[in-house]
Amino acid sequence: MGKAKGKHRLDKYYHLAKEHGYRSRASWKLVQLNSKFQFLESARAVLDLCAAPGGWMQVAVQRVPVDHLVIGVDLAPIAPIRGAIAIQEDITKTECKSRIKKLMDQHGCRAFDVILHDGSPNVGGAWAQEAMSQNALVIDAVRLATQFLAPNGIFVTKVIILLFLILILIIIIVVIVIIIYCCFVVRDRFSGRKIIALWCIA
Repeated sequence: MGKAKGKHRLDKYYHLAKEHGYRSRASWKLVQLNSKFQFLESARAVLDLCAAPGGWMQVAVQRVPVDHLVIGVDLAPIAPIRGAIAIQEDITKTECKSRIKKLMDQHGCRAFDVILHDGSPNVGGAWAQEAMSQNALVIDAVRLATQFLAPNGIFVTKVIILLFLILILIIIIVVIVIIIYCCFVVRDRFSGRKIIALWCIA
């Protein structure tokens, strides 16, 4: 299981993930989101961006139909997961897009029904820097979603809120709405007290 950061990480979600054999506490975020919105059960192709250590990929493989395609992308290596494909790439680079497209062609996939993003840059407790970096990754994820998401597909991402970043948050959500037409916003109960995070399901 992925390394926990801070005392609040060793909470009930950490233990639930461990009990179910998931690689990270973050896996339970996707379990809860899918329980509410039910988007994985009908998804034949799922793309997980910033996927390491692979917890969301595990959840996706368990819930998608048998004849599925689940691809996880991250700068860090992801240990093999049965029923999924992991690639080590930077989502901000064109090489990443090319590798994803190649895998799609190999598996007869025209577009992804679900694109997931839970990128979290490690900046060692510098909350403002983490919020800025994470929200920048959201924009990169949105760019990929505009190219690879199927019509009426689902895009899931998290944005972090600090008071002075509220305007940036509003801009990000507006961009998602304009590009993908619809957006549900859900409070992230898994984040620590020092930050507020929202999940956008579009």
